[in-house]
This record gives sequence, structure tokens and C-alpha cells, in this order.
Amino acid sequence: MSTSDLAVNEELLRDEQEQEVLPVGVYLASEPIPADRAKLFEVNGRQYTAPRLVDRRVIFRYLRSLHNDEGEKAMADMVYEVLGGAVIDVLAEEDLTEEQFDQVMRVVRKHIGGAAEKTLGNSSSGRRR
Repeated sequence: MSTSDLAVNEELLRDEQEQEVLPVGVYLASEPIPADRAKLFEVNGRQYTAPRLVDRRVIFRYLRSLHNDEGEKAMADMVYEVLGGAVIDVLAEEDLTEEQFDQVMRVVRKHIGGAAEKTLGNSSSGRRR
């Protein structure tokens, strides 16, 4: 029995290679980001995004939680609802330094606050005549 060298056309087998499946909200660095999402940060070739606008129901649940004196829990719930559990799961696998973690959380909080204001239309002026 003899052993022979085998050389195949790798290009024909490329589609069989396992590709990473990412949830909506996480995109490879080479992928375009949909217009309804905003890029928050990039880690290890993955772009993490969030909706440009926050669903009004999420905002009202957040306000209700604040009213019930659940400040930290309210923010955690809002972050979870805006980013989505699948995105949080992928992010949880990233090996971030403490400084990187702090930066990510600051960016996420700022985006959510700004997106909530855009969703509500900056209507803090009260009734209009």
C-alpha cells in the first residue's frame, strides 16, 4: 500500500468551512452595519451595535423601575433589553480588561440615554399650544 500526496482545489471547499454565526447586533469588522443600528465599539474583529432608537415600551419600563427605586436594576434591565440577550452572551465571551469593560459600559450607557432622548423626541418642554 502506497501513500500518495493529495492536493485539492481549496476554493471549491471554502463554503464547507465553518463560519461564525453572530446574533443581530454583532457584525464582523468587514460587514456593513444596517442603517437602523449604531456602532458602539469593536472588539476582536466584531462590531457591537445597538438600535439607533429605543423602543418606547423599554423606556417606560425603565421609568417605572426608577419610580420603584430600582436604579441599578433599571439600568441593567434597559441595557439588556436594548442590546439583547444574544449580544450580551457574545460580549460575555470577550476577554476585556477592567479599563475596556469600563469604556464599553460608558459607551453603552451614553448611547442608550441618547437613543432614548431621540425616541421621545426631546419632548421635555411640556405641552404645546
